[in-house]
Amino acid sequence: ENLKRSMKDNGPQAVFANTTKFLLELSGKATAHRDRYGAWHPFWYTSGDARKRVQQFVTKLAGALEERKNEVLSAKKFDTVAKEVAADLRIPDTHAKNYVKLSKRFVTSPFSEVGLAEWAEVNPRTARDWAYVVLKRAERPLHFSEIAALVGKHRHHKYTNLQTVHNELIKDDRFVLVGRGLYGLREAGLIPGTAREIIAHVLKQEGPLRAGEVVSKVREQRVLKEGTILINLQNKKHFACMSDGRYCVREA
Repeated sequence: ENLKRSMKDNGPQAVFANTTKFLLELSGKATAHRDRYGAWHPFWYTSGDARKRVQQFVTKLAGALEERKNEVLSAKKFDTVAKEVAADLRIPDTHAKNYVKLSKRFVTSPFSEVGLAEWAEVNPRTARDWAYVVLKRAERPLHFSEIAALVGKHRHHKYTNLQTVHNELIKDDRFVLVGRGLYGLREAGLIPGTAREIIAHVLKQEGPLRAGEVVSKVREQRVLKEGTILINLQNKKHFACMSDGRYCVREA
């Protein structure tokens, strides 16, 4: 595309590609790289050193991205990391950008985020990966029907079955049920369990609390009615009310 643009060729892309391929073969100065394993897009190179240069850059960039995954995804730092790797290897930015396009290790997500092909965040393949991406972008719990609708909206190449998405949410430990049909991400700090188990977790973490404080803390984890929380808190088998009105977990 860059070559076509620089030559101001306004003809069809396919015609230009075939013409360029013919000229390269005719020149005898370039060799076609055809990857039987599918890790590379087809490309031409002028020497073995040039090909090794590409491979060296791609390998080092992939390693740097893996080390800085959270930063790359949260702050969209792919280009920054690529420039740093290119500078370290003394490769011009324009060359580095072309090298990135040659490798299938780097992909762009449906939401324009760039990263490694093995990252579910940028290259979701299964229904559960798509559900994960949707929830991560939402930054809040969603009903499974809304999750399925959002997956269907962005996954154009495949029909999204509502029940399939729901089943994946139930089976995958990355997701936590926080209310009736509502799911959030465990990595967001949500913990699995019943209302009673969440109350116990809160009291163990925070120490003795008054009933209102328990309600507030539990609601950070679950979409529950105040009455439901208070009824569970009155379970004398598991919780005790102290002399000052605060509640604690009853010791076994």
